[in-house]
Amino acid sequence: MKRRYWLIMRIVLLASLATLTFVSSYAANAAVPVTIVPIKPITPVIPVTPSPPPSQPATAPAPVYNGKVLWKFVSRKNISPPLVAPDGSVYATVEDPDQNNEVGTGLYAFTGAGKMKWMAPITHPGSKEFNPRMAIGIDGTVYLGDSDGILHAISPSNGAEKWSFRVGEAFTAAPVIGQDGTIFITTGSQLIAITAAGKKKLSFSVSNVALAPAIGKDGTIYVGDATYLTIYNANGTLKRKVNLVGTMAASPPVLASDKLYMIRKDMSYRTTLGAYKLDGTWMYDIRPSGLEPQDTPVLSAGGTLLYVTSDRDLYAIRVADLTVAWKYSFASGIRSSPVLGPNSTVVSRSKYSHVAVLDAATGKTKWMAEWPYNQYSLPSVSKDGTVYISDSGTLYAIGIPKSN
Repeated sequence: MKRRYWLIMRIVLLASLATLTFVSSYAANAAVPVTIVPIKPITPVIPVTPSPPPSQPATAPAPVYNGKVLWKFVSRKNISPPLVAPDGSVYATVEDPDQNNEVGTGLYAFTGAGKMKWMAPITHPGSKEFNPRMAIGIDGTVYLGDSDGILHAISPSNGAEKWSFRVGEAFTAAPVIGQDGTIFITTGSQLIAITAAGKKKLSFSVSNVALAPAIGKDGTIYVGDATYLTIYNANGTLKRKVNLVGTMAASPPVLASDKLYMIRKDMSYRTTLGAYKLDGTWMYDIRPSGLEPQDTPVLSAGGTLLYVTSDRDLYAIRVADLTVAWKYSFASGIRSSPVLGPNSTVVSRSKYSHVAVLDAATGKTKWMAEWPYNQYSLPSVSKDGTVYISDSGTLYAIGIPKSN
């Protein structure tokens, strides 16, 4: 009997322990809610080229200055930025304030080899600033705007004057030559078109224009001023005026096949490069890395827009997709707008450093020349790649010396 009692008590005890374990387990699980943690995707690892140790700093290769001065013309007077004609002739104006017999005030013409062809005297009233404006026509005629507001057409063969046209106001920009040879000149209050024969073609009033116009292939005229981008038909009738809304044009319009580009400046002198349709409709602004554009942009034949930014680097922007094609830097910064030459060449210069001739498509250096001068005159480039530049009263021809 006693044995049976202890057997029953043992069964009851085991059942109680099993029940207690189940309840405790359930209570414990119920007190801790289950949290589903999403799996984060693995971030791709971008390979980074390790920097060399401090004992072996990374340094750029020393520049090779293989460009040399081929010839120079020393005037010891004020000399303008040169222009190069399609036949290789080089033109520059010289101001002689003292009117001495050593080098007179005038337009000088040189061969590409540096031989002076002729000099056309320029009358310069001492009371006015000597600031001639030059352009070369389709037939090689040199158009020169003088300090008296007179446009001179000068024969490229002997320097004789073919005709002159009195504007009556100072020129605010160099003449622009249209597809048909028409010469467009701007003053502070008017834009005038003159035929290649020296006759007025059309004129109209403009507001505070200090910039050259852009002329389309169909003769459409684009003018930027302190308030508007104004578009005229080829016959001079107004096509459209686009309000620049608190900004003003800060560079001449640059025309592409289906749009135009122009630097605008606001009242705080902050600048941006705007893209517009050819009818004047604003499309977008371009600012690589937030940098402001400086100086006048140029458009290469390959479809890249070249201009200097506020960090004084030269950027090439592909207009098709607005990506940076390349960037070029000088240690002392770039100090002038880029200049396009033949054979996909772009010339840029720095302060107290050098002149660089680059491949416009890739930005790679073709050649460089030391240039320890400070005057910010624009260079000009001939078909054979020679660069002409003026500084401190001297005209220089720089290039790669031809082997004997």
